[in-house]
Amino acid sequence: MDKECRDYMKSLDEALMRDDPAYGKGNEGKTWADTERELLTRIGFFQHERLVHLIVTMTVVVAVIVTFVSLWSVTVVTVPQIALMLLLLALLVPYMAYYFMFENAVQAIYAYYMRIRTARVKAEAAGEVAGKVAGKVADKAADEVAGEAVNKE
Repeated sequence: MDKECRDYMKSLDEALMRDDPAYGKGNEGKTWADTERELLTRIGFFQHERLVHLIVTMTVVVAVIVTFVSLWSVTVVTVPQIALMLLLLALLVPYMAYYFMFENAVQAIYAYYMRIRTARVKAEAAGEVAGKVAGKVADKAADEVAGEAVNKE
C-alpha cells in the first residue's frame, strides 16, 4: 500500500506541475473534475485501509499491555511469557511504524485533493471566461456580418 500511495502521489504531482489532468498513461481526455472524483474514491479506500491498520495496531497494543501486566503480577516469570512479550513487541514496532507512515501519506493526499480542487475551480472559471469571450466575439462577428449585409442593400 505504501508503494501505491507514493506512485499515486507522484502521478498527481506530475499532473499538477504540468497543469494537465490528462498527463500520464491512460489519462487521455481526463479533466480536473475526473481527477478529483478518482482521488475522492482513492481517499475512501485509503481511509478504510488506515482504519483496518489502526484496529490491528490497537489490538496488538492491548495484547502487549495485558501481557506486561500479567508478567508484572505473577511471582514466577516463565520463558513462554517472556517469549510472548518479545513476540508482541516485535510485532508492535513495525505496525506502529507502518501505521504512522500510512497516516502521513493519507494526510498528504488530503493536501493533493485541495490542490486538485483549486485547479478544477480555476479551469472551470477559465472555461466560463473563455466561453463568454467566445460568445462576445461571435456576437460581434454576427453584428458585423449583419451590418455588412444591411450596407450592401
